[in-house]
Amino acid sequence: MSGKISPLRLKEMICLAEFEQGGGKRAIRICQYGRSGYIALRMIISFFFAAAAAALLVFLAASRDLDGFLLMIQNADPKRLLSAAAVFFVLAAAAYLTVTYMKADAEYRKAEKQVRIYEERIQMLLRFPDAEDPSRR
Repeated sequence: MSGKISPLRLKEMICLAEFEQGGGKRAIRICQYGRSGYIALRMIISFFFAAAAAALLVFLAASRDLDGFLLMIQNADPKRLLSAAAVFFVLAAAAYLTVTYMKADAEYRKAEKQVRIYEERIQMLLRFPDAEDPSRR
């Protein structure tokens, strides 16, 4: 061995480093979780965003015409109003969580594919000879 690094190996190492620092950074972070764990985390976060959005909508409706909003609530049947609000929230949250599930699954599968290729390239790099080809001398 002459102690030289093959230009092809160096190029591959640079490509892998760019992947780690660039777009692959997110893929590696996603794949730190299992598929079900990543999807569950995304759905939990989405549920809290859905609840915050519902609270914001109620706040905006109340702030537009506070007296009218309070009068409407006062004149409405509380059980019927709460059940209608709960049904609306559950349906809206279910739709939002379904979309979140599909998107998180697609993100995980894409990241998993990228990381699998990255790991295969690392394994190939480990088998790659350090010295230049004797035929090139």
